[in-house]
Amino acid sequence: ELKEQILAEKWCSCTDFEAGSDSEVLLACLAHKGVDWTLENVRGMFAFVLVEIQGDSLVKIIMSRDPFGIKPLCYAISQGNVIISSEISAFPEDVLSLTVSDVLPSRSIELLLVAGEWILREQSYFDPIISSSICGEYSDNDICSTIQKALIDAVRIRMPATKVNMGVLLSCGLD
Repeated sequence: ELKEQILAEKWCSCTDFEAGSDSEVLLACLAHKGVDWTLENVRGMFAFVLVEIQGDSLVKIIMSRDPFGIKPLCYAISQGNVIISSEISAFPEDVLSLTVSDVLPSRSIELLLVAGEWILREQSYFDPIISSSICGEYSDNDICSTIQKALIDAVRIRMPATKVNMGVLLSCGLD
């Protein structure tokens, strides 16, 4: 869906997407629309690290994780170095004795290098909680219709573009 938007709005040309991967779409969104727009518009599971370099100097690292935390991402800061991995087992022994932190679901962490020190700024870009006061304003039918529309949209954007026969099994785990 975003790839079609990118091509329609001519951010990139068709030839810029060589591998056909989601990573290319993510990079195009980040390059042309920035981190905030990308986090608001990308759907699905992801974890990414964006590094900003000015001249020969590293100035900023941005780490983000999908809204539901499906893709792991963790980091540690040790002796002025930032170590990032998708698995805690990738960290060296001496770093494990330090605090290894997870990038929490639906969070974006910006690390700025200022005078040799890393300054951490964290922000949430998605809040899945709906307060009961908001729900009280809508009828059960309105809520069910909204959930049904969201489910249909979620399936629609993940369906292949070609018409193929498919079967679906939904389980609530009460086997």
